[in-house]
Amino acid sequence: MKSPFSLWLGCVLLVLPASLFAQAPAPDKEEPLVLPNQGTEIFRDQLAGAGFAPLEHLGQLRERGTSVVIVVGNLWWFDQNARKIEAFVSQGGTLMIASDDPAMLGQRVWNNLGLNPSPGFVNAPKDSCWKGTKQFPWAIPKRGIFDERPANAIFQGQTDQSVATNQPRSLTQAVDGDGQWPGIVWTPLAGFPEGSWYDGDRGVRIDGVFVRNGPKPDKDMLAWTGTYGRGRIVVFGDTGPFLNDVVSQPPEENLNFEFLEHLSKWLADADGRKRTTALFVENGTIRSEFALPRADRPGPAFDELANIVLNGANGMLDELQKSGKMNSFKNPKLGDEFKSTLLIWFGALLSVFGLVRVMAKRAGGDPARQFLAGLPRVQMWGRTGRSRVSSMIEQGQLYEAARFRVRSRMEAVFPASMLEARPQIVIDDRVNDPETLETRIQNIWNIGYGKTPLIVNPDGWRIFNEDLVDTIDAFHERDWTFEPRRTT
Repeated sequence: MKSPFSLWLGCVLLVLPASLFAQAPAPDKEEPLVLPNQGTEIFRDQLAGAGFAPLEHLGQLRERGTSVVIVVGNLWWFDQNARKIEAFVSQGGTLMIASDDPAMLGQRVWNNLGLNPSPGFVNAPKDSCWKGTKQFPWAIPKRGIFDERPANAIFQGQTDQSVATNQPRSLTQAVDGDGQWPGIVWTPLAGFPEGSWYDGDRGVRIDGVFVRNGPKPDKDMLAWTGTYGRGRIVVFGDTGPFLNDVVSQPPEENLNFEFLEHLSKWLADADGRKRTTALFVENGTIRSEFALPRADRPGPAFDELANIVLNGANGMLDELQKSGKMNSFKNPKLGDEFKSTLLIWFGALLSVFGLVRVMAKRAGGDPARQFLAGLPRVQMWGRTGRSRVSSMIEQGQLYEAARFRVRSRMEAVFPASMLEARPQIVIDDRVNDPETLETRIQNIWNIGYGKTPLIVNPDGWRIFNEDLVDTIDAFHERDWTFEPRRTT
């Protein structure tokens, strides 16, 4: 039997997309984004999500009503540009500062704003601290007199144990005037837990009561908001709440990720005006990259595309059958033309899908991996992955959750490279029971970095957490430390 050319072409076009999809590499397994521990990439990504576009220099702050200046880390850049920033804020701009800079220059900047930073870091009882570590006190949001909710939208939805800090300083309103920015009106935003004290203060006994010098409520604060001229200011005595290592933790660890979401919205919305540009300065360097790179989502598989097309065609054929128009194709010659037309149409459509997918794959690798190659590693827990550890705990699959928790605690105080190589444990001579402490440290290390999975069942989860908190606390008390293992 003679086969029409159109039928042959239709068959070829049906086979072509299958070969094209076979050539397209399978999508890589999704991997978590990796970021530098001490960077601000997640915070800047939140700013992008709030609608901010980055600026590259101070001269771009012309539209003062729609811009924000954000300074994180050391304050030398701010000190050099203080007059320009003062004019910017007084005419309606917004300023944010987050710094625990101990240098004299940093103190001068705070003093010019009418604030005095504490000489030492603020410590707190470990049950009022993130990770149970005295150097990481929880931020305590200022609340309304008749309302238990946080008074400012920046801390919306936060509790007294949800926003983590990392070696913060308190900021106190100066008693000798307003500094070089006269007329600033400050309002307390967040403070410290009850019983906090300043690092290095050993305390004294007064009438049999042990007293240590610490921040006073409503006076010595972690954060303030202020107004200056037509502009507004928000300041924090700590960079920790904004760093990737803190923000990337899952929600059972802290809610800093949500805190930055609300802060970004607060910075963007002011008196009904939408702010759309931000000059972001991190440790004296202007950062002009906000949105984090995202890996391309893989397109639907070939069989899914084929089913979409064929299901659509089946519907068309059903309509033709019901209308009786299919009877007109009983003529053999007309039937061949009809079949060939359908084959060509299906084949052409699938070929286009296949070509697009192959071209997309050949355009390059995952931009996230290219952009982040070689950076120190920290897992980013985004909106879709932040509940993973909670889910594992609920299901009783606790080894991976315990392993993640050990790594997050240990890598807050030791380099990850040292921990991977089984470091040497060094116990201080003043410890009464060094063998027990060394065994506990070794067990914790085995869970976090050992090669053999260990059993961490629900009954042992509480004991594991207590041991981990006590171990890290003992490190901060200088009872022990790790040293790189010597190689011969």
